[in-house]
Amino acid sequence: MTSDSQLGAESRTNLKELWRAALGELQLAMPKANYDTWFKETYVVSEEDDVFCIGVPNAFAREWLENKYRGQVRSSLQRLVGRTVDVRFITVPGGQGAVREVAELILQARGEWQGLLTQYFLERGDVAHGAQRSR
Repeated sequence: MTSDSQLGAESRTNLKELWRAALGELQLAMPKANYDTWFKETYVVSEEDDVFCIGVPNAFAREWLENKYRGQVRSSLQRLVGRTVDVRFITVPGGQGAVREVAELILQARGEWQGLLTQYFLERGDVAHGAQRSR
């Protein structure tokens, strides 16, 4: 049996690995200077309902990525996950450390919330919903 904190940690790890894979594809598809300028300080913050939120260090980077690279990022993520997804870039002030901290908190809260929902449905005897929520 997997604990809620283990599920949250697994989810965070999977999102980080997915984003690293997407960054690898993007890095191969553009000049190094472009990659270093626009993608080096980005982090996956969350994924909810097939919408990936990507943290960026400032508003200028957010606007540039939205206007110039959103389609390319979305295509890369879609190839990797095998389904239609969307991408949102969000500004997280404070640079890399703040982005990582916010991403960890969001993903931890999401894992805990999913665990609570699973427990709720299982306690009600709604095994089908409990099993779906625990996936």
